[in-house]
Amino acid sequence: MLQDLYIGADVGSTAVRVGLMDATGALIVSTTRPIDHKVSSIDHRFVTQSSEQILTALKKCIDELTLPQGVRSCVKGLAIVATCSVVVTRRSGDNLNPYPADYGFQNADQNVIFWMDTRPHKETKEMNQVLSGHRALGYMGGCFVEEMALPKVKYIVDNAPADDVADLVFFDLHDYLSFMFAETGIDIIELSNTSNPVAIDGEVKGWSAELLDRIGLSQLSKNNFAGIGCLERHKSSILSPIPYAGRPIGYTCEGIPICQGVIDSYGGWLGSCGREVEGTLTMVAGTSTCFIVGHKIPKPVKGIWGPFNGFFPDLLVTEGGQATTGKLIEHLFETHPAYPELKTLGPNVFTSLESLITRLEEESSCNIHVLSRHMFLFGELSGNRTPYADASMRGAFFGESTDITIKDLVLKYVCILECLAFQTKQVLSVLDGYGIAKIRICGSQAKNSRLVTLLSRVTGLPVEVSNSNPDLSGVKGSAYLAYSGANNVPLVEVLKMFNDETTVCYGDGIDDPKLTALLNTKYEIMLDIAERQLKYKKMIDSCHCT
Repeated sequence: MLQDLYIGADVGSTAVRVGLMDATGALIVSTTRPIDHKVSSIDHRFVTQSSEQILTALKKCIDELTLPQGVRSCVKGLAIVATCSVVVTRRSGDNLNPYPADYGFQNADQNVIFWMDTRPHKETKEMNQVLSGHRALGYMGGCFVEEMALPKVKYIVDNAPADDVADLVFFDLHDYLSFMFAETGIDIIELSNTSNPVAIDGEVKGWSAELLDRIGLSQLSKNNFAGIGCLERHKSSILSPIPYAGRPIGYTCEGIPICQGVIDSYGGWLGSCGREVEGTLTMVAGTSTCFIVGHKIPKPVKGIWGPFNGFFPDLLVTEGGQATTGKLIEHLFETHPAYPELKTLGPNVFTSLESLITRLEEESSCNIHVLSRHMFLFGELSGNRTPYADASMRGAFFGESTDITIKDLVLKYVCILECLAFQTKQVLSVLDGYGIAKIRICGSQAKNSRLVTLLSRVTGLPVEVSNSNPDLSGVKGSAYLAYSGANNVPLVEVLKMFNDETTVCYGDGIDDPKLTALLNTKYEIMLDIAERQLKYKKMIDSCHCT
């Protein structure tokens, strides 16, 4: 029997995932295609992607799911979530062509500035200095950071050939992909967001003309923000506010509504936060980790992005985060001499790690955290977002030796898990007063039961993992956006209708005061390492050696 279907698309760091959801909220089928990003061989801060590769992968996924007879005619809505990357295009007549965003502006195929790109160090510093005291910084956790979109845009504007700059048009990645699927759009959108002139997570659209002018980006706001890409049906004097997440912003050639997308972390949050978004801290935990909570507290908090009002009419959303979490484990595997040996132990390295941990505990009659008790990790390899809001912070490890055996790899892996749990506890301390009673985790890290159990022990809160596939949380969230917009149902009601409350709750159930005391002490040590790093940086900066 034919039924209404909704397309949810999630463009992550390494893959495009697309699914079809039916009218009951069930994700009935999904597919995926790989995408890549390129790190400059000249300057590692430059990390780019191809919008054409992403768009092709997305179209292939959608075609695979909708080409079977009768399926496409059942599709009633489409929404796309994507990484907080920036697409750079150049206007040529009525066309928008890819513009090179790589090192030296050489390759137009590399026209997406990847979210992990950290080139705009100088521009970010300038923006924070110029905006010192501006209320917008409070909504950015106290300062802009390099991974945000607006500093990346400023880098292009300040460094691209002068003759090109006037014709450049910048998109948030999810908006660009929506734009490319649209045949028609809604009336022109008022991009200045004058009632609350801050963009969600520092995106391209949503800033006041006044702020853009102060940071040297006045060209973006000229001619009704012509430098910022969006969908529009025709030029008019009637301006609509930036739509809430999930509101229709355009239509495909078949008349399918395209609904306002969001950054992929928020898509994962929508698909995994449960039916009640207040009182629950949702961890969207993959390469990086975003901590998201819905609430009604209007005051900004240092190190926390928000509160933002772009999701629900009567509920605010706040996000904290850490830039390198899952990436810490990847980095360990990439750099430790014993990793090749680990790979020979079985097809799944995490299963092998668990076996090794069990063996070490049995041989020593000690808990693994006791074995790693004199090893301390501060894992901010790419700067800190929450709570220090300092992009220049870096990792530190105490306990290094000449040991390059597989045991050393295992103990460092355990230190990483401890660090991730400690970071979560620190984020919770910043969000004191938000009434957080439990944690829900989604993303690739949700599959690591040892980490999830450790989170519960360290934070003292129940930790839940949805029974649904954690890799598809973003697909579910984007499908919810499509359903909301296509049926004019408030997004918060969609979450209550469709989100799965059936979860697996983690906690080892073992009352071990000595282990708890050990972990609490290591948490305090991690905080001390962070504070000392900040102190040492100030000492060096006072030398005025640069």
